[in-house]
Amino acid sequence: MKQTLIKKMLFKRLVQLSLIVLASTLFSLPSVAANTREAAGTDLSANDRTTRPSPANLRLANPRVLEQLRKQDEANPGLPRHLTARERRQRQPDALSLPAPQAIPNYRFLRPQAEYERNDAILMRWGQFSAVLTSMIVPITTGDSRARVKLIVSGPNQQTTAANSLSNAGADLSRVDFLQAPSNSVWIRDYGPRFASANFRPIIIDHDYDRPRPQDNQVPAQVANALDLPIYELPLAQGGGNYHSFANGEAFITDHILRENPGVSREQMKQLFAAYQGVDLTFFGTLSVDPNGNTGGGFSSWYDGTGHLDMWFLPIDDNTVVIGEYSPSEWNGIPHEVTEDAVSVMEDRGYQVIRTPGWRANGTHFTYTNAVIVNDIVLTCAFNNSATENAQAQAAFEQAFPDRTIVPVNCSGIIGASGALHCIVKHKPASDAFGARPPYYDWGR
Repeated sequence: MKQTLIKKMLFKRLVQLSLIVLASTLFSLPSVAANTREAAGTDLSANDRTTRPSPANLRLANPRVLEQLRKQDEANPGLPRHLTARERRQRQPDALSLPAPQAIPNYRFLRPQAEYERNDAILMRWGQFSAVLTSMIVPITTGDSRARVKLIVSGPNQQTTAANSLSNAGADLSRVDFLQAPSNSVWIRDYGPRFASANFRPIIIDHDYDRPRPQDNQVPAQVANALDLPIYELPLAQGGGNYHSFANGEAFITDHILRENPGVSREQMKQLFAAYQGVDLTFFGTLSVDPNGNTGGGFSSWYDGTGHLDMWFLPIDDNTVVIGEYSPSEWNGIPHEVTEDAVSVMEDRGYQVIRTPGWRANGTHFTYTNAVIVNDIVLTCAFNNSATENAQAQAAFEQAFPDRTIVPVNCSGIIGASGALHCIVKHKPASDAFGARPPYYDWGR
């Protein structure tokens, strides 16, 4: 039997009182190869098939439109998910301090929304890797009757361009809402708004984006304004892909975040995440290391260019998680050790663990856990020249989701930028999801 995941000692206002006390004494914080096993030709025609069952109206993107968009993407790749060399020189950790008590979400009930719960929208940003976005938007808008796509565009001209491309590709534009807002990159998972349930109503939690991309950093405020939702600023630098949570209040992160917030301890971070999102945070190791386990150097010296959890870990329901599986002979065994440790932790807590392949080739980390669950549709990665791995991952997701439609998306062109499907979306939970089950925390206010 799964043991209680959140200690009952975190009752009433313990965390917030701790933060208030700490506030008086605490801290002041001082292009890669895009393909695997490259060879002439491919073995993948991603987006030309789905697997069981298929909604009657579900459509896949027009291949001719996708090819046109791929050519545009290649000509204008945009910013990668990892820091560029120039950004690494520019980036200095901002001085972050603990919040005033009134800045902390003051709700009796507080819990996170898990991505596998009901969603009424998926947030995306147009203008980069448009072929991948289109491969996702077409099946979402035609195959799921509940979720809409909220698409960020730079202005009227880009909105017209996006609408024409999506319409020609087969998307249902009546299920696409456009939000005009400036932004720097496509990686909305890392800078976008994170939703939580506060007294059974949605709120937005924001963090300082761990990239010197100021327009991206303002997107959560733009979304909060458009949706008329309260927004709270979690005083930590972070990329949102380095986080996953379950509906029961248990959340996970890699210790890469400790590098991004020097001077902040694990316990302080646990308190902050508990206060702002109602979660009990567990730390795992990170893959943002070189073969000797060192963290110095740039992304190209690391196994994974981001150190983010979503590159090897994906919760899929209250009791199940997908974790990448790596060879013990690769990278001096570090990815194998990190992920096997995570498997042990999750199994000890009563979770079922499903494995999918992971590997590094040509300076790129390839993974299948960077998938997107949208109600009854699951969008999964597939890669050129990786038929065996694609089949293994497909079988794993069919095992995980026997009653949902699996839609493979060719991620060969995006993975070299240190991200894939999960990295370019943000989930917006359905309103009824907040009241469907009680939040884990009762602060007793």
